[in-house]
Amino acid sequence: MQQKSKTGLRVPSQISAIASNVSVMPEAEKEYLKQIKKEEKALDADDDVYSETSDRMVKAQREPPVARKAVQKETFPNVYDASADWTSTLVGGSSLLIPKNAKINTYKTYEEVNIPATASEPEDDKRKAIMSLDQFGQAAFAGFKSLNIIQSIVFSQAYETNENLLVCAPTGAGKTNIAMLTVVHQIKQHIVNDVIQKDKFKFMYVAPVTALAAAMARYFSKQLGPLGISVRELTGDMQFTDSEIAEIQMLVTTPEKWDEVTRKISSDIALTQIVKLLIIDEVHLLHGDLGPVIEALVARTLRQVEASENMIRIVGLSATLPNYIDVARFLRVKSNGLFYFDGRYRPVPLETTCVGIKAVNPDQMLIDMDDVCYDKVVDMVNKQHQVMVFVHGRNAILPTAETLQRIAKHKNKLPAFQLFDRKDKKFIQQKKKQNKKKDKKI
Repeated sequence: MQQKSKTGLRVPSQISAIASNVSVMPEAEKEYLKQIKKEEKALDADDDVYSETSDRMVKAQREPPVARKAVQKETFPNVYDASADWTSTLVGGSSLLIPKNAKINTYKTYEEVNIPATASEPEDDKRKAIMSLDQFGQAAFAGFKSLNIIQSIVFSQAYETNENLLVCAPTGAGKTNIAMLTVVHQIKQHIVNDVIQKDKFKFMYVAPVTALAAAMARYFSKQLGPLGISVRELTGDMQFTDSEIAEIQMLVTTPEKWDEVTRKISSDIALTQIVKLLIIDEVHLLHGDLGPVIEALVARTLRQVEASENMIRIVGLSATLPNYIDVARFLRVKSNGLFYFDGRYRPVPLETTCVGIKAVNPDQMLIDMDDVCYDKVVDMVNKQHQVMVFVHGRNAILPTAETLQRIAKHKNKLPAFQLFDRKDKKFIQQKKKQNKKKDKKI
């Protein structure tokens, strides 16, 4: 039989009996009992400490709160986001954040929110002149008089530091030339006696699709040609020999292709080890189908930096990215390396109208949606504007066009969609003839 002590240890029943009837015990048994008493005292002391702690907690709850030091929030000096001043309002029963100058219009079958174009920021006195750059910068930006406002703001971080960057700016705002600034900066770090050490570095530009990769390869090849930098596209089934890779300084590829290359541990290991700059275009695709691939590329790059202790600069470019702070942390971007530019920095101001259909029945919702779409299209056509209608899938293109045509015919508005310029008519007729010839050949 065994008994439990206060400590939870099992005490042999023989020892318990001896301890109660005999005053003289073997030395081993005495030591055993001493150990038990020590542990019990330790538990009693812990109970006292716990009791004192509990008393202090209760006392603190009864006393008025003491002013604590304010936790300093992380600031982002290069974030230009006016949405912080947007207001919350109810639209269609849901709470939405909209700009203060937005207008809400309610109609029988739908509601719409009109957001006027934002005023552009003044920029005349902030542009960086190309002539103020060094000879390498001037060579890479040949044909340019100055950087635009966004490129001028990012210039110091992109061209004068090795910090990781995340640049979020509207489409057409000039993010490609921000990438060019980082490329030239890395080139300058590998110049000895005015000679570029081309075998000491590689640059990677990751574009989401093959067509964009080809376009970027052509652009960088043209701009970096005066510096003697070789730029090649690496997509699809393309493969380069070791001698060809040695002659290339910049590769423009897709996430899938670069993922394939970086997974290898034999033939391409030398290539991955001398990469000094990784530029990821359209990094907001982390949220899409390419997300896992891009995430793996970034994680693999960061792991390589930690293992080899060799710097690899990461530059993320994005047009639309609402959670830019989260992505910046993922890319290991410091607060001063995060740049966010809202609609005020668009090269062409954009006016936005959001329409919400009121109907709940799916069939009625489609009918109302077609009617609203037709009204908006006709309004733009009457103002001599061109119109593009986007649908959810390819199989919806023809039905949507036929629906718009049917409504226009019913309302006797077909003439609004006809071409009155003879040159336009002649051009369309020529295109139709060319397409028919191609169909016959096929």
